[in-house]
Amino acid sequence: MRGTRSTPSAERIGRRYQPHRSYNTCLREHALIDGHLLERDAALNTLQASVSELATGVGGVIAVSGEAGIGKTSLLRAFVSRVGNTVEVLRGGCEDLSMPRLLGPFFDMVDQLGPDIGDALVDKQRHAQLFTLIPAMLRDRGAPTIIIIEDIHWADEATLDLIKFLGRRVRELPALLVLSHRDDEPGGAFSIGRVLGNISPSDIKRIGLGPLSSGAIAKLATDTPHDPHEILAITGGNPFFVTEILANDAGARDGLPLSVRDAVWSRIERCTPSERTILKAFSIIPGGANRALLLDICPEAQPEQLDRLIAAGMLIEDGPALRFRHELARQASLQLVPAGQRRSLHLSAGAWLSQNRGGSDLTALVQRIHHANTAEDASTIVELAPVAAKHAAAAGAHKQAAQLLALALPYADTLPTEDAALLYEGWSHEAGLAQQIDQAAIDARRKAIALWSSLGRTERVGHNLLWLSRFLWYLGQGEDAQAVAQQALEALESCEPGAALAWSHSFRSQFAMLNDRFDESIEWGEKAIALGKQLGEHEVHMHALNNVGSSFMLTGRVERGKALLQESLVLALHHHEHVHAARAYTNLSENALAVGDLETASHFLDEGIAFDTEYDLDSWLHYLRGCKARYLMMNGQLSAAAALARDVLSVPNQTLVMRLPADTVLAHVESRMSGSAGKAALELVLENALGTKEPQRIAPVRIALAESMWLAGDMGAVRMQVDAAVEQNHAVQAWHVAELHCWAYRAGRPLARLPEVMPEAMRLECTGQPEQAARAYAQMKLPFEEAMALCQFAGEGRPLAIGRAIGLFQSMGATRAAARMIELAHVERLKIPKLPRKRGNYSAARSHPAGLTAKEQKILRLLSEGASNAAIATSVSRSIRTVEHHVAAVLAKLNVANRSEVISKVNANPSLLGDERIFN
Repeated sequence: MRGTRSTPSAERIGRRYQPHRSYNTCLREHALIDGHLLERDAALNTLQASVSELATGVGGVIAVSGEAGIGKTSLLRAFVSRVGNTVEVLRGGCEDLSMPRLLGPFFDMVDQLGPDIGDALVDKQRHAQLFTLIPAMLRDRGAPTIIIIEDIHWADEATLDLIKFLGRRVRELPALLVLSHRDDEPGGAFSIGRVLGNISPSDIKRIGLGPLSSGAIAKLATDTPHDPHEILAITGGNPFFVTEILANDAGARDGLPLSVRDAVWSRIERCTPSERTILKAFSIIPGGANRALLLDICPEAQPEQLDRLIAAGMLIEDGPALRFRHELARQASLQLVPAGQRRSLHLSAGAWLSQNRGGSDLTALVQRIHHANTAEDASTIVELAPVAAKHAAAAGAHKQAAQLLALALPYADTLPTEDAALLYEGWSHEAGLAQQIDQAAIDARRKAIALWSSLGRTERVGHNLLWLSRFLWYLGQGEDAQAVAQQALEALESCEPGAALAWSHSFRSQFAMLNDRFDESIEWGEKAIALGKQLGEHEVHMHALNNVGSSFMLTGRVERGKALLQESLVLALHHHEHVHAARAYTNLSENALAVGDLETASHFLDEGIAFDTEYDLDSWLHYLRGCKARYLMMNGQLSAAAALARDVLSVPNQTLVMRLPADTVLAHVESRMSGSAGKAALELVLENALGTKEPQRIAPVRIALAESMWLAGDMGAVRMQVDAAVEQNHAVQAWHVAELHCWAYRAGRPLARLPEVMPEAMRLECTGQPEQAARAYAQMKLPFEEAMALCQFAGEGRPLAIGRAIGLFQSMGATRAAARMIELAHVERLKIPKLPRKRGNYSAARSHPAGLTAKEQKILRLLSEGASNAAIATSVSRSIRTVEHHVAAVLAKLNVANRSEVISKVNANPSLLGDERIFN
């Protein structure tokens, strides 16, 4: 068993960051007088109150924020000192490295986390287990635990994800999660907001530390020659600046406030020459280091010298490591180091890490790369960056992998041709996964192609041409993408029979599928599957399964296609192929929507979004979130669909294809709700979709425009959109073809013979059976289509049917559609019977704070009472399988992960239980 090994040592996997239970480094450190922090009582009381709540079994999160030097660390030291030994304290921190340490804070506290967690931290393949191991560890401790993580504005993405995961569950754990972060760190606000914003407001307390008042400064300045008002004007009340000025002579520059720099420099000047040498050497290491490293780069760092620096308050001890008392002090000290000496020190630090930390530990690799990058040590950067990037990518940290490779790109010309080609294509690949599909990524692909071509490596040329084609496709340059894809296929097919040929078959299948040439896609895909199996090329196999499965689904052979796609997904997950898994999730979700299978779509949308988020696959993530918006629109949740689409479109640096699902949904919803603005938006989206040359992008917009024209009462314009789609072959998928027939029928000018493959609800509508069609749409949970079928009633039942349609439109918030039917009823002088207020799925969802349907509200009430799935199934007379999907939907809408979080959220907000009458 892996868990039987001893916990990895701190020397091997990173510095241990011990909690500070007492300190005496400077009399006035961060506004400290006689052991008391000035103007921080309220913050300390908030922290202490949370410890009291923790003793009753209620966990929580506290976020301490403020500018650099405001006293966050001092506050937490005072807090830990107050707590004493009554609670177990785990403490870690993040550093300002060129590249953040992967899961650095948890490595800091590894000795206290236990051997299983320690092993999982070291083994990148087991990082996902941390999400279960850490909560289990906290539950099994038998006593409350405080986890303090400082400076999360410097955290890596994996650390932020784990913090977010713990934060959303900590209320049910015997733990208090205390986080500190700067609120003035460039670029950090978005990441911090994304993490803290995912924690329930009822579970998090925020402490914002402000500057000291002139009164507090006056107390600190007692018995000194300084004018408190002058100090306030110079420092802005920043406690660190204030205390440094009071302890020294004021001043600073070159990116630091004058007061800080000169305060630090003057204190350094009072040190002995050997101590000054130590401080200068030590300043090149963000976050501090252990004594062995410091002694290696600076022989003067003998124990007695270090002890004097600690006693003087220049350095502090963190277990076996040392650090500057404040990061700003380190930066000020660093300015004293001449450039040449600075480079020499970084090279020495990197050499020590190479000898003592090895090359397989990602944390050590990142630290070595930081020193090499600062020293402009090209040979070390180009040696280590690809290795570290490979580790990061395998762990799902694709953004970090791209950043690491980017450090090596400026030195690509110094590499052998093959290594340079691998560097360019590797960075382009990782950047593309992390949503950087731009001219730089395209240029890198072209450089890789040129280098492989110079080596006569035709298979690599073909491989890179295919990825270049993919990038052009993402950018909406359909014709260019096709041309480059053809070059790629010709290159691959000129190679010896083998993997290259198998890939050429599969990519022919993919491009045919993307352009709705489904028979061609199936033919080439099946060839690729057979050859992939024969050669043992599992990537080709899963890629081709995806193509063929999609083609079957989109031509009406739904179950067969779904099975092949699920087989592709299982293979991808088994082999840890993140890109292929993301593609399988996307096609399962999107194709399910394309055939009206909302239940399947909902399941794979939620799983896929979670997967893409975990593995930094932003190029897939936001596209899939756009598909989720489409699901909400089809399900009648128009306001929720519009909100999600807007959120997706607010993300910067997205390509045209990434944006199109959300763009189309938002314009379509606006058309249903408001009219002219939606029509104008749809026309703009159509222009973008036409640029892709892909029917799958164009047909949904044509159909939405036909609907918009119908709502405007312009039947001729409806038929114009239908005819344009037919004549230009914009609708090939079975669902799109059927939708065009429906709109032609609704406009009073049906198309010719109905297609053989057609959803039953649409066939019923187009053959004059509106009541049966409405029932079929209702079973599919397509309320807008249900209402449209009701609008086709004729004869005596028309007034009642129109009334029901108006009610459905109103319950969805489709105000323009409802207004159109009211107007039509007036023109036809229909006497619409007064219908009882509908309290079904869509009206209930519209009024519920989380958008829960009536059925989901009932499920929520049962969940809040602790009912099992089996008990819920009995109560609502549904199968356990159906109940599982309902429960998953409730959890997704409430943004919670499990039943415990459901109960906590309901207790905090009883209005979520909805209207009691819906259960009677």
